[in-house]
Amino acid sequence: MHIAPPEQSQGHISASRKFFWFVIACLVLLSGVRMAGTRAKDSQHDDHESMMLSANDRSRWAMIYSMVEHGSFSIDQVIQDDRRWNTIDKVVHRGQDGELHQYSSKPPLFPMLLAADYWVISKVTGMSFPEDTVAVQWIILLITNLLPLIGFVWLVYLITSQLTTDNWTLRYLIAAAAFGTFLTGFVTTLNNHLPAAISVLISIYAVIQIQGRKRLDARWFALAGGFGAFAVVNELPSLSFFASIIGWLLLYHFRRTLKITIPAAGAVAIAFLGTNYWAHGSLRPPYAHRSDGDIAGVVDGFFDEHKLTMGVASKEIRTLISDAVGTQLTPELEFVFHKSDSRRLVMLDEAANLQYAVKAKGNSLIIREWDNWYDYPGSYWLDGNRRGIDIGEPSRAAYLLHMTVGHHGVFSLTPLWILSLLGCVYLLKYGETTLKQLATMTLLLTIVCIAFYLMRPMLDRNYGGVASGFRWMFWLAPLYLITMIPTVTKWSRTRVGQGALISILAASAFSALWGFYNPWIYPWTYAA
Repeated sequence: MHIAPPEQSQGHISASRKFFWFVIACLVLLSGVRMAGTRAKDSQHDDHESMMLSANDRSRWAMIYSMVEHGSFSIDQVIQDDRRWNTIDKVVHRGQDGELHQYSSKPPLFPMLLAADYWVISKVTGMSFPEDTVAVQWIILLITNLLPLIGFVWLVYLITSQLTTDNWTLRYLIAAAAFGTFLTGFVTTLNNHLPAAISVLISIYAVIQIQGRKRLDARWFALAGGFGAFAVVNELPSLSFFASIIGWLLLYHFRRTLKITIPAAGAVAIAFLGTNYWAHGSLRPPYAHRSDGDIAGVVDGFFDEHKLTMGVASKEIRTLISDAVGTQLTPELEFVFHKSDSRRLVMLDEAANLQYAVKAKGNSLIIREWDNWYDYPGSYWLDGNRRGIDIGEPSRAAYLLHMTVGHHGVFSLTPLWILSLLGCVYLLKYGETTLKQLATMTLLLTIVCIAFYLMRPMLDRNYGGVASGFRWMFWLAPLYLITMIPTVTKWSRTRVGQGALISILAASAFSALWGFYNPWIYPWTYAA
């Protein structure tokens, strides 16, 4: 199996172009029906409809709304004005004014790009979220989800035409890209998985042009780095993919990669870190603030002379602690037990608007900055408040089973990817150098991702929460689609093989469209 030269693949593209446009017409029609029927109603106000289907997408919508209408990343005012925009996917921390505010837990770069879309829409049409929620969200989803998904299918079409001259395979890959993955299932909701997968595909397409077709134009190196980095912005585990791409290109095109690819990626990284700092005063995204912060101060030998009691601190203790943390604390300083964890001590000074985590270490009192942004009164993410699947799977063995071939299985819900694993084996044996490297990368990234999620603490072993698939691995779809090509080509040579391929695609499409109007539901294998 080899990568065809441009003139050969171009002629082959023309042969299946009518089928491509037929599939796109079906995709647009199906997506239009789904988006037209997608509505979330306010239980208290029947006329308050929206396209906010879960806490996940509502968190992003609230940030977009607040940035444009209130000029702030804080979503306090949005929630106060209309409870429809409230979400459990939020954090609480101090803003630039020193006061506590609520924020979306999502990294702000992608929502900020969509806020620019909303700003243009509002200026051109006069529509706004408060009065025209559904209409504005529909337009943004059309621009952000449906049009890029069409581009995704087109790129799969182009890549497949470079790797095979078999028309049956080409048409199968077009149909699989359009209907067989969960990316299509999530087109009706605002999410980070679709832009991540599209970014991975663009980056891979650029690498194939560089490696397989010896196109050394600067644009391909820039696309490989820029979109590889943008995939990481939307899916942190795709950092492994980005590192693989950079290493791959450095090995063969060191200078161009150093001069073009890495700076393009650096620009995206600067935008990501810059927007995080702008929004939260921290380079780390909100979801990275889940534990006590840096040590603010230490009072050595504290327990030699003092006893720590709950309630208002004495003047002597207050002076010791003020000196340790370098901040003048008020007479209201008190020690309290954490509201949901009686083993955890909190030092609170409401008059100074300060809060610290306190721990004893030997005879010393360790005082840490309050950096768990998910720890606030009423937080869904505190122990005892989480429900259902969000409690987490205690058994790693059970988690491995169900995330691969069980009720949330990557391969059981999307059996298309079994064809991909077989294709990787074929490419490792018979593919040319570029395709062998692609197959190796696909297998390694699959193992790395599974291991990463398997080793997460119990809190994070929740299969991605309430969603119709194991959404944290959707970004691998482009790699799986490309590597399944040799398997599809081989199986399609017989009627039995074609029947098996069609059945596998139908099963994958069923899983992807299980949540026809709302993909934020449990998979059919879990619901059953």
